Amino acid sequence: MKLKDRFNTKEMMSCLVIDNNRKEQFRFALLLRKIGFKIVLCAATGKRGIKLAEKFKPDLILVDLLLPDMDGDEVSRSIKEMIKVKIIVLSDFRHGHYVEIPYADLFVAKTADVFSFYRTIKRLRWGRG
Repeated sequence: MKLKDRFNTKEMMSCLVIDNNRKEQFRFALLLRKIGFKIVLCAATGKRGIKLAEKFKPDLILVDLLLPDMDGDEVSRSIKEMIKVKIIVLSDFRHGHYVEIPYADLFVAKTADVFSFYRTIKRLRWGRG
């Protein structure tokens, strides 16, 4: 069974990835498409991401914790004030500590493999993983 067959995306079809690293944008876009997301938009700055979120109202948003113009918490707060959306904050866990982001629904390591990423989205969608 393919991964996308195990993940029902009938209600979650679009995603916005906000990350200034183009390689990370591409990697997460591929992962999202593998599990069935049809539309994946990308933004390299927090301000651009906020504009895209307001205009397109995606079902899911992935936000890098460290962006060149704003931090992920500020971006998440701004978006949550405008639209109802699920937000996953992305970060590099190299320093070994977890950061509490009050406006994010979940937190995931950028180094997560496809199945960990899948479980994170499943937990967000259905409250279990």
